[in-house]
Amino acid sequence: MSQDADMRSTLGAVLTGAFFATALSGSVCLQTFLYIRHYPNDYKNLKALVAATWGMDTAQTICITTLCYQYMTLNFTRPEIADYIFRTVAASIALTALLTVTVNGFFCHRVHKLSRGNWWLTVPTIFCLAARLGLAIATSIETSKLQSFKLYGHRFRWLLTSALALSATSDVIVTAGLCYYLRRLNRGMYSTQKMILLASRALRPFITCVCSFVALITLTCWLAMPNNLVYLGVHFTIGSSTPTPCSRHLTCATT
Repeated sequence: MSQDADMRSTLGAVLTGAFFATALSGSVCLQTFLYIRHYPNDYKNLKALVAATWGMDTAQTICITTLCYQYMTLNFTRPEIADYIFRTVAASIALTALLTVTVNGFFCHRVHKLSRGNWWLTVPTIFCLAARLGLAIATSIETSKLQSFKLYGHRFRWLLTSALALSATSDVIVTAGLCYYLRRLNRGMYSTQKMILLASRALRPFITCVCSFVALITLTCWLAMPNNLVYLGVHFTIGSSTPTPCSRHLTCATT
């Protein structure tokens, strides 16, 4: 019974997270298709951004499904495999960081334009994103070397903690900046104009806020339950939910 409970909180959590991440990846594919269909003549740099986020999200989904196959099919009769870290796990962590930095960097640029060059808001966000990427890459390298969740948690717990904290911080800064400057942008408009504008823009900071909430949940699970893999299952959804606000932003009327 105890072993069954351990499997539910380790490989079961990984599988559940993989289900949600795959579903969110499907949403990213849909948004990418809509963008390509409706904006074939858009700027090349925006097309490159959409292609990059879709490619990284697809690569992460491949990593997640592959590690599920490694854990639950190739090692079906080995419950102790739940402590082993495959390289696909390390690759998933790195891809999540790249997606987070890419999408938040895009919105940081948007906030910088909306604020008319407010570097006091932009510089802290860039610092958080750069530090988050560096810590995530270090986490991927160390997990590949140690190949054990317990050993990694014992030696380098601060690495993942810092990375998740910076991820949530950058999301909060970007969300607050979007909410504040979009609200200022809407002042002085007639009510009908404001309703139309809000309908197309209100979802951007909301989805970004959801991403920061997911990062906070991951951090909470990592700190409160480091001996199971619930945090890893939730972490999968960060990478798949991060491109959604960017894709949604580009398929709506943009500023």
